[in-house]
Amino acid sequence: MKKLKFNNILIFILFITISIIFTFPLILHLKDKLPGWEMDSLNYLWNIDTFWFELFKGNNPFFTQRIFYPLGTNLLFHTYAPFISLLGLFFLNKLVLYINLLILISLGLAAFNTFLLTHYLTKNYIASVIAGLFYGFCPIMISYIWSQHYYFLFASSLMPLGILFLIKLLSEGKKLLSLIIIFWIMFFIDYYTTIIFLILCLVVAISFLLKKNNNFIEIFRKNTFKYLKIILLSLIIPGSVYLFIFTKTSRNYPNISQPNNFYPGYCNANLLGYVTPSHFNPVLKNFNQLINKKYDFNLNYDTPSYFLGWITLLVLIYLIIKNRKNWAVITFIIYGLIIFLLSFGLNLKIGKAIYYSNYLPFNFFNKLPFMNLVDCPLRFPVGINLAISVILALGISKYLMNKRTKHKLFTVFIFIIIFFIEYGSHNMPIHSLEIPSVYKVVKESSNQKSVLELPSGITESKGGFGYDWSINALHLKQLYWQIYYKKPRVGGYTSRLSSYQYDYYKTTPVISDLFQMTNLNGKWPNKIFGDLEIKDFINKFNIGFVVLSPNSRQKYFSEVVENIFKEEIDSVIKEENYILYILKRD
Repeated sequence: MKKLKFNNILIFILFITISIIFTFPLILHLKDKLPGWEMDSLNYLWNIDTFWFELFKGNNPFFTQRIFYPLGTNLLFHTYAPFISLLGLFFLNKLVLYINLLILISLGLAAFNTFLLTHYLTKNYIASVIAGLFYGFCPIMISYIWSQHYYFLFASSLMPLGILFLIKLLSEGKKLLSLIIIFWIMFFIDYYTTIIFLILCLVVAISFLLKKNNNFIEIFRKNTFKYLKIILLSLIIPGSVYLFIFTKTSRNYPNISQPNNFYPGYCNANLLGYVTPSHFNPVLKNFNQLINKKYDFNLNYDTPSYFLGWITLLVLIYLIIKNRKNWAVITFIIYGLIIFLLSFGLNLKIGKAIYYSNYLPFNFFNKLPFMNLVDCPLRFPVGINLAISVILALGISKYLMNKRTKHKLFTVFIFIIIFFIEYGSHNMPIHSLEIPSVYKVVKESSNQKSVLELPSGITESKGGFGYDWSINALHLKQLYWQIYYKKPRVGGYTSRLSSYQYDYYKTTPVISDLFQMTNLNGKWPNKIFGDLEIKDFINKFNIGFVVLSPNSRQKYFSEVVENIFKEEIDSVIKEENYILYILKRD
């Protein structure tokens, strides 16, 4: 037992080492820089800070008035990941370090949990380590970091462990509570991965119960009361409480774009994407450029790569043929095919060509309760990589454990070479987090009034009102800057917004006109407001600061702002192409 634990520790260290190599040079900047393109990571930092900001005030952490002041917003439908925030309590002053540590650990955990799952199925260390490599460091996992969708990485690292607990439950009657805990952790990190995981649980459970000589019925009969008590206390009661909170927020239920308007765009998988090497692969990146140029085809940056590997797929087909009667192989083939078909959403894309069909599985899947929240099936292919890894482990272990097999060491070496050639990654982009100096003035002010930023508006994942996209990720940078100065904002961003919120800002005088002006190609509607109307507007939103970000229309914006607030402006500060207007205090 001690030797087994020691071996597992060494294997985990190996996986962490590879995660450091694949994300290099992140290890050199753990405290001051974040990996990937500058996007959602800033939202994640704000999430952690806001979660504890509200809790420390004794408020519900799923509602805040820090943004969209004074209306506030419901965060139940936001990409919020309260479990990640909960663990971040001791890192509130070191949020960048916290996120970076989670990234490195999650990559290692994804590989290690796959190792645990496949070792349970195969009892072979070498095959299980190879499986861990092929899941934990597959291109889609690395692309989650490049595109700064860290939550998908964190949740995906737990899927193999959850399935291990499910298989132990079905075969030995153990780990029911552990399985439910994994479900809740994933649920409170990422909704997408939870759905992918539940589909896998369903496929594994049905397949196991259809398997000959399974003894689950007998196990369940002996432990009925114990199982029901665990399910009641750890699944049904917490689930009912969450559902109650969910229904109480019905007025703020978010808009869900109609699938036919959204999926033909960019957020579904492309068949060519499965066989196009990632641009961050040091060996095959030239093929990425060649395919893109030949087919005028570009992978979406939401999930930059979900490449499965050419040699990997050929080996996989061979292993499936050789082990086609194995229960686990059949199970993961079925699961992989289901996820593959769902990943296309409501249309099949091959390069630039799009083929529409009402009979694609996602068309029916999307009609299930709450499944219309899954509006980006491009993230599904991670489930295929888990299926590939398990099938590889099963096939390799059978080959290595065959006494007639020769050149076992050479075979292992070949698989490791294939892994590094097809799944290798290098030169992870990293970026620093800068705070414009005008916000330091806002922070130092004892005035606790709200901040109106233009352009800012109200923004969500599919668009916004009052935001012109002139600066990449400005709506997310503004969230991060709020962590620093800690005053409420008139505008803001969440991943989902309700029609109620849009209507409020589109119908309220002055703010609707300002947001209309700062929208893409928008203009001031030339309305004239009286002094009382302006004062009423300032009081309603409790505005103390107005910030104009660098913009080709900044001069135009400043003229409008100075005309509206002319009697209320106390001072003006211009630094680093930002303009800060400080309004008079009462």
